[in-house]
Amino acid sequence: NYAVATGQIRANMFLFGGSWNLKEFKVAIDAQGLSMIKPVSVKSNPVAALFSGSNPDTRAPVFQSDFINNMDSLLKSFDDFSLTVAKDAHNNGQSHASFPIFENEYNPAFFNTSSSTFQQAVNNKLTTAGSNLTSAQVMNRATAMTCGGCHEPSSFGLTSSNAIGPNQTWPGTLGFTHISEFANNGVFPLSPALINVFLPARLAGFNNFLANQSFASPQSLTTSPTTNSTSTLSVSSSSSSSSSAPAKAFNKRAG
Repeated sequence: NYAVATGQIRANMFLFGGSWNLKEFKVAIDAQGLSMIKPVSVKSNPVAALFSGSNPDTRAPVFQSDFINNMDSLLKSFDDFSLTVAKDAHNNGQSHASFPIFENEYNPAFFNTSSSTFQQAVNNKLTTAGSNLTSAQVMNRATAMTCGGCHEPSSFGLTSSNAIGPNQTWPGTLGFTHISEFANNGVFPLSPALINVFLPARLAGFNNFLANQSFASPQSLTTSPTTNSTSTLSVSSSSSSSSSAPAKAFNKRAG
């Protein structure tokens, strides 16, 4: 996973007076042909300022147009929704999971603006899609896909009632983590997100995958003697067919 064009390295950094930031790195080759660790953007983490309808940056309207075009991914069911960022140039160089940095605070940037054009476009998309979500819930869903949404969702208001949909609340963590560093009677406690959402969804997906597979029958082995007293092993098995509808991947990221 640490070869060129594969994998990633995520770093947790406490900077700027205690603010918790996550950064992303990849292995690359420099001009001299040597391996290097290269900082890259944090994926699915657009900069909050791009959600502002009054942002004069030329990248803002491009991002907002892409966001509307790909908003369907955020309108899916609780288990399947995800944030699609079409252009990597719109992703941030870091993702904050605690304050006083506000680079992934999407709701304030979306609503505190002098222009309502982008807001209206989001509402029009919700109406066209027949969704029962509000624009605020859509912004919360986008936030849930960031590093902060996985590690510190309560700081972003995601664990409040109806935060990500009607009667839908984003699950909580153990503070910053999903697995406690401190054992309780020999057991390291898991977060509510893992116990109630992530692990059951993974189990259901795995069971669904197995239920839709057609497996080969056990292999039959036959041996036939040869003139030099050795054996020739002949292996035959029935053909197998894979499912035409593999289980959907669960999009949430447990840290």
